Amino acid sequence: MNLSVPLQANSEVKKKLFKLKPLRRDGLMLNIHYSKSNAKIRFFHCCFHENGNILASADNDGDIYIVDFFFCKFWSLPKLASCTFIQFSSFNQSDILTGNQNGDIYVIDFDSGQVSGKLEGHKLPVSSISFAQKIYCLTASQYEAIIWDLQTNTKLQVLSLDKNCILKYVGFIPISNNILACFKDDLIQIWNHDKFESIKQFFPITWNNFSVKTVIFSRNGQVMIVAGYLPTLAIFLLDKWKLAKLVTLPEYVHTIKSVQFIAQPFDGGCNKILAILSGQGIVYFYDIEQNIILSELTPNCQIKKIECSPNGTYIACVTCGGEVELYNLNQYVMPPADVKVEKAKKVGGKIKLKECKEKVEAVKNEINDMLDTEKLKAILKEFGEYPEVHRLKIWEKLLKLPNNVQQYNSVINHTTIVAFKDLYARYPLENQTSIKCLKKLLNNIVTWCPFFANVEYLPVFAFPFAKVFQNKPVACFEALCTIILNWSQHWFEYYPLAPVNILAMIENVFMEHDPELLHHFSCQNITSNLYAWPLLETAFSEVLTAREWLQFWDHVLTSEPSFLLCAVVSYNILHRDILLSLKTTSNVEFFFHNQNPNSTRKFLQKTYHILNHTSEKMHPRQYLEKFNSIEIGNYPLFVEYPKTTVDVEMEQMKRVNNQLVNMETYEANLMQQVKKKWEACECEKMIEEKKRKEEMKQICLDKLKSEVEKVKTKRDELHYLKKMLGDAEQKIFSETRKTLPRGDQKLLPPCGQCWTNLQDDYIKRYAKLLKYKFRIQEFVDLDDISISSTDMQQLKKYKRKLDHEIDKVKQSLMSPDKVKQLNLATNIVAVDNLIKNVEKQLELDSDSSRKANVDSRLQLLQKETKDLEEGVSKLLNTLRKSKRFRKSSRESRKESRLSDHKEDKSSSDGYQKTVRFSETS
Repeated sequence: MNLSVPLQANSEVKKKLFKLKPLRRDGLMLNIHYSKSNAKIRFFHCCFHENGNILASADNDGDIYIVDFFFCKFWSLPKLASCTFIQFSSFNQSDILTGNQNGDIYVIDFDSGQVSGKLEGHKLPVSSISFAQKIYCLTASQYEAIIWDLQTNTKLQVLSLDKNCILKYVGFIPISNNILACFKDDLIQIWNHDKFESIKQFFPITWNNFSVKTVIFSRNGQVMIVAGYLPTLAIFLLDKWKLAKLVTLPEYVHTIKSVQFIAQPFDGGCNKILAILSGQGIVYFYDIEQNIILSELTPNCQIKKIECSPNGTYIACVTCGGEVELYNLNQYVMPPADVKVEKAKKVGGKIKLKECKEKVEAVKNEINDMLDTEKLKAILKEFGEYPEVHRLKIWEKLLKLPNNVQQYNSVINHTTIVAFKDLYARYPLENQTSIKCLKKLLNNIVTWCPFFANVEYLPVFAFPFAKVFQNKPVACFEALCTIILNWSQHWFEYYPLAPVNILAMIENVFMEHDPELLHHFSCQNITSNLYAWPLLETAFSEVLTAREWLQFWDHVLTSEPSFLLCAVVSYNILHRDILLSLKTTSNVEFFFHNQNPNSTRKFLQKTYHILNHTSEKMHPRQYLEKFNSIEIGNYPLFVEYPKTTVDVEMEQMKRVNNQLVNMETYEANLMQQVKKKWEACECEKMIEEKKRKEEMKQICLDKLKSEVEKVKTKRDELHYLKKMLGDAEQKIFSETRKTLPRGDQKLLPPCGQCWTNLQDDYIKRYAKLLKYKFRIQEFVDLDDISISSTDMQQLKKYKRKLDHEIDKVKQSLMSPDKVKQLNLATNIVAVDNLIKNVEKQLELDSDSSRKANVDSRLQLLQKETKDLEEGVSKLLNTLRKSKRFRKSSRESRKESRLSDHKEDKSSSDGYQKTVRFSETS
């Protein structure tokens, strides 16, 4: 049945009835189109409700129509904005989600047409949507993905990407609710939905590196299918995280646009049948389990997009004519018994070597048939570019390269000219492989035609082609030769000047399509050498990115040679606003030597428009020859250049080469002479150094010998002096012992310790004197003790005597000169510290003895004082006698001290120790 919808959507929801007619033979149930033919308005999107009985469709103008098959009603929703996608909500079954160009998502009640919510957060239009656990929604644009809570219409998580990272697909995996994303480089990443941790990665090599176009899942979430442009399906088992098989569809399925699972009754979510939309606009139904193509759906108009109902009953097809056709699937998923189905082929199975050899020629023929120019043009028109995996093979086919291996080897063996010797300095690339490949290619090109050694821009022009054919040197050489012969016609006729004839052709086309911009260039003195020639001499490689350049040359090699010149005009017109604002030649020159924001699709569309709508009088094709390929077994001669330039260059090269040979010979002779002189000089230097070393060695030995003799002499003298000093010490000691009284001889020990003992005795006597002095002072200071005046005077008298004796002892004991001469173990500071300790102890004793009998203590003090006076008198007499002996011994040793001062350090130390010992003795 045909369902005609009004051309303009109403602002209010008005439901209308319709009747369904019996099914047609091909299963068509309903055809939705506009009541009036309008080529500008077409349906772009469609989706099914969860119950499978309601279909929503949206056109490019933003109108949304709802069709209810169960109640046979249809109505339109109020238009909000242009629609980028539509999808029924899993949270509220009466809602539908729709996105617009600014990235906003509206939640609309499709029954009443009221907007119930809005999801704001995307900066770019949303392209896909998926649901998890009914209440969560994942929407994705080109550079970001957002997880929403449909209960509150708020963000839960934002999955941001790097600037250069582009999403092909992102969505929830059914049942597990894990998140799967496929990026621009075809890497598939899976994250945990709770912690957002990476679970698994699938690399493109797993599915033979074909470009991913579609990623779908079975309803139980156990099977994932990855498909691309090529007729190959990669089937994965997600419970085991592995590739189950690669399936190649029959040869009549050339390309794939999209794939969807078809649900079957009582299959428990384990879907077995696929709906595959091919590039020809035909839907094929494939059984995974049986590995066969069940049937195909071929409508009158090619199908652009398909959508299967959740219950597996219907399939909606959006046609290229902008209509929506609804088909019943029963007759397509169950093939008739008398129809023989065709099996698909498994990739990766074991093949016998004999069978492989037999089929090689057949495969080559099939490849040539598949790569027919007309078929390639259809692929290019449909997808805008060739598959990256097969681009190299397609370019070889388009250029009709003969693969003359034998002739190529002769060119390599004949290479005598090394072109562009400063190539590494002028182009310091990080990838050494690419620069080596470019160097080899340039040498071969110059060998083929020596003129190209003078073309300065040849490395820039050839570099991108060298990268494309990097692993195929023969194809690389033949491709560049073919491009020069066909797309670089008349470029070198006026070399080293720019090709005036080619630039004139471009100006003619410019004049016809944009005279205003050309007039602006003329007023600013901007010639075609600035706005056209930089694009041609670099083959557009400086103004386009790598991917854009590959897409562009897909079209250049597929089209006629004049396409490249039309592309120059197209690029200028596409950026006319920027170029009109440029006023100086330096800015224009900078613009055409750097990349600029560019829409490849618009650029190619404009180029084709100029190519097809330029008048014959102005068209460049009338001046250019048609495409001519290189013949098999022979390379053509290239003669489109000024012959005199090459002849002069060759003569100059010969002269330069002769000069180089002469210079090399002269340099070799000069280096030989320098080497001989250097060797002779080195020999003389070594002899002189050896002679000087021997002289220095002899001088050092003589000096060492004399020093040893001096040391020996000094040692003998020291031994003699030590012996004399020992005798003198013994003599002084004996005389000292004889002069002292017999009782006092005990003060002088035989081992030279007498003065040490005297020192200790002095300190003890001094401590006792201080002790008694302190006790007498107590009695003098106390007021509460009854002492007679006579006793008090007596105490004061004893105190004065003690002070006098203490001063004499302290003066004699603490003299620095005496301490130094006697070498006492304790200095004045140590004696003062001892005095302080004694006085402190006396204070403690005084506190404890304050309660004793005063009279008995006075008598005891008187007695002890007298004893101390006698002891001090004896000690002083002993000191006087020892002083006289020391004076006589000091004069006898004065001369020996003067000689000791001149000895070395080790001898001096021993000698000084002996002198001190003698003084002490």
